[in-house]
This record gives sequence, structure tokens and C-alpha cells, in this order.
Amino acid sequence: MFFLDMKTLKAVSLVNRDLNHEASKILFHAVRIDPRRSGPAKADACTFLSHASNFILRKDRSPVILRLSMYVRDLGEDQNAEEAVGRLYKALMSVNKLVDLSVEGGYDERQVRMVLKAMSATSFAPGLQKLRLGRIPITLDIGDLFQSFWASHQALTTVRSQRPLPVPRHPLPALACVHISGRRQSAIIRGHPVTDICMGGMFHQEPIFDLRHIMLDAAQSTRDILRLSLFVVRDAHHIPFPLDPFVFTGVIAALPHLRYLALMETTRDYHPSVSIRLNAIASLEYLEELEWLGHVPLSVRDAFFRACSHPCNSLQRVVFEHGTLEENKRTLEYEREGVDAPWVQIPSRNYTMTI
Repeated sequence: MFFLDMKTLKAVSLVNRDLNHEASKILFHAVRIDPRRSGPAKADACTFLSHASNFILRKDRSPVILRLSMYVRDLGEDQNAEEAVGRLYKALMSVNKLVDLSVEGGYDERQVRMVLKAMSATSFAPGLQKLRLGRIPITLDIGDLFQSFWASHQALTTVRSQRPLPVPRHPLPALACVHISGRRQSAIIRGHPVTDICMGGMFHQEPIFDLRHIMLDAAQSTRDILRLSLFVVRDAHHIPFPLDPFVFTGVIAALPHLRYLALMETTRDYHPSVSIRLNAIASLEYLEELEWLGHVPLSVRDAFFRACSHPCNSLQRVVFEHGTLEENKRTLEYEREGVDAPWVQIPSRNYTMTI
């Protein structure tokens, strides 16, 4: 049966119990708990959290939830808050088929500890593969809970965090992708089979040192780094500036097996160092895809295409950004079928960068 939209699916699911059971697998495979929708009052937030937890606890829902996203909010310290957090704990313990978990928002350390306590239980979602954590507080005692979490979730393939996480005492055998935003977070790469690194929004007073430090950790991955995504580097005043070409050249030299490289800069004007960086990229023997969102003049772009014929003969797809003003910006996508084939610009299509 083909369903046109979710509203139709909801309506059809009411026809009989069997159809409702099948529809639930689609309707409730992804759930988001966000108390912000309940308004500013803490009492309303507690009520919302309790209702959301009850929603998950229904026997026809908890077994089919695969993705769960929640926003941790300050609920206060009254009886309602205690009951709401306790209810959330029960809800978390019921979603044992979860493969994707995202926790973000607020600074309620008590609630974060309750969430992590549930996560650290050996019976919690043993097949969890993706973990995303926003700016939640990580204290020493929470760090101990994390060690229990790491130990009981060996299927994790992706970890994304805006705060430094405790390094697992024992390597995670499936960890392949990490998303980080600073040098203190890159330690999790060491000793793991990481092949994919995404460095997004690095706001640090010494971004050059950040990059060098991260590359040292990347060198301790048990596998070659195949994918690298690098978001704009900014200074302490959040002012964007181009990457130092010599530091960038060092990064490229440290990752000779890259298959995919994405670089996003917010500098609106062309900078001469772009040519140096593109020449460094052209030396990557195994590179297959390049995405460069930052202004690159046509002459520099053509020179890059000439330079990457050899030895960068594996390159098959390139995306450049064209234009310096927001209203004139557009992405240009090129492909070629072989090392001696010409580069062909393909028709414009909806484009989203992977960073």
C-alpha cells in the first residue's frame, strides 16, 4: 500500500488494530522531546516532559522508536520536576531498539545526570550507533557514568559532541566518525578505527594550534582517515579568516589517503592563499570528491583542474562556490568520467553541504 503523506497514514491506521501496529513503525520511528514547545514556565515544562515520557512508554511505541532527540531544560527542584525526570528515566529504559540518540540544550546538571544514568545502564539500547550531545555539562561524576556507557555500547559508529567527552578506557571497535569543534575533543580519535572527521565551527583563540593538535590525534587512529570536513576557522572575536596555507598544507600532508574533503569558509573575498591550498589538495592521490564553499575565482578554478589531472587522478566530483555577495552566491558542480576526460559542469540542483 502506498501512503501519500503522514496525515493519510494516521487516518488509515485507525481502520483496524493490525494496520495501526504496522503504521506505528513509520509514525513513531523518530521522536523528539522538546519542552521549549510548552512555554517558559517550568511547571509547564515538567508536564510536557511527563506527557512525552508517557507517550514513549506505550507498548505500541517504545519497541518501534529508532531515533530519539531530546532537549534538556532546567525544570527546577520541586516535586513535579522529580516526577518528570523519573518518568523520563523509565521512558529511556523502554526504548531498547534505539540506534540514534541526540541530547541537547539546557544546563540542568541533575536532569543530565538522570539521562546519562539511564544511558549507562547495560540494558539501554545495546544497538545504539549514533550519539549526538550538545552543550551539556560534563562533570567528574558524570564522566564515570560515561565510562559505563562506553563499555555497554560497543556498536557506536558516530559520536558528535560540543563538549569534551571522557575518553573510553577501552576502544570502541566500531567508532568510525567523530564530529568535533576543538582540540580538547579530538582525544577520542586515539586508538579508535576512525576514518571520518568533521571539524565544525572552531571558535578558539589559537585555531592553528587546534588544527595541529587534532592532526596529532588523527595520526593515532588505527585506520587511515578517508573523509575530512572542515568548517570555518574564526578568531577570538568570531571574525572569519582564511586558513593559514602552510598549516593547511601540513594537514593535507598528514592525511594522504583522503577520499573526500569538504572545506567551508565564510570569508567573502578571495584570498591569495586559496591557490596554495588548492595546489596542496591537487597532490592527494586518492581524493575522489572535493567540496569547497568559499569564493574561488574562475582563473584559480581552471588552474586547479589542470593541476589535479596528475597525480590527483581519482578525483571525479568537485563543488565550488561562485560569487561574493549573498544574493549572488551559487554552487557550481563539476564531474568527469576519467583522468583524461574533460570536466563537465552539471545542471544546478538542490545542494546541501555535508558538514
